[in-house]
Amino acid sequence: MSQSAADEPVDQYLPIKLSLPAYVPLKPASRRQIESIFNSSANDDIKQALNHQREITKKYLKHILSRDDLDVDETTLHNFLRGYKSLYRSHLAQDTFANLSRHPELVDALDVSSPELCLANLDEHHVANKSNFIDIIRQNTIMPDDAAVDQALRKDEFYVLIKNIAFVIRNPEEAIPDEGDDDLSMAGVKVNLKDPMTMNFFVVPKMSTICHHTYEESSILQHLGTGKRQCPVVTCTSPLDQTSLKDDMLMRFRIRIVKKMERGANRDLDLVE
Repeated sequence: MSQSAADEPVDQYLPIKLSLPAYVPLKPASRRQIESIFNSSANDDIKQALNHQREITKKYLKHILSRDDLDVDETTLHNFLRGYKSLYRSHLAQDTFANLSRHPELVDALDVSSPELCLANLDEHHVANKSNFIDIIRQNTIMPDDAAVDQALRKDEFYVLIKNIAFVIRNPEEAIPDEGDDDLSMAGVKVNLKDPMTMNFFVVPKMSTICHHTYEESSILQHLGTGKRQCPVVTCTSPLDQTSLKDDMLMRFRIRIVKKMERGANRDLDLVE
């Protein structure tokens, strides 16, 4: 009598479960390819593009300031802001991707000592508590949204300067509204366009990088030349020396726009008379 199917010997060479497990080790060639992507110089290229855009915009602004007959084009500034923000978003996204390469699960998935999948170790991979490589990427890759990009750009000094210049084109004497605050809280607050020591309009304004007060260059150098090492603004006690002074480009645009408005008003008065 023939042996029943239940009594047939089990093939000890086949795994219990023949389907693919959730975790499949990458082949050595695939590991090397993935690692090269994570270690690529893509972000270096993006940083170079950001630096290039800064330099081009600086040259444009300096050219405008060197010519009394030229005006800042608002469209050009807003195009810069949009383009710069787009590049910055790519920079943050690349940083996110690069940081992902250090995630413990991904490091484990890229471990070169992991044996390739085969019938002999198929059961082991089925019970292994490891995530699929693609799932690790999907679960841990969070691309920066508009709020995250805006938050990061608040720390980018040059982007903030261009944004502020775009604001003072229409509001040359108004204080810059604080990000995240109610703009109405700053409405009507005027900026002093005169040197705190001579009370004359700024010509070559210099700003303290410590207290952010602005002075006329000749006045502050004379002040420092007497041996004083403190901000000359009455209510300020911040330390000050020549190395903590920088050009106040925003103030230069404020003065330029206000004076142009005054010249226009005087011409209108002449026409009325």
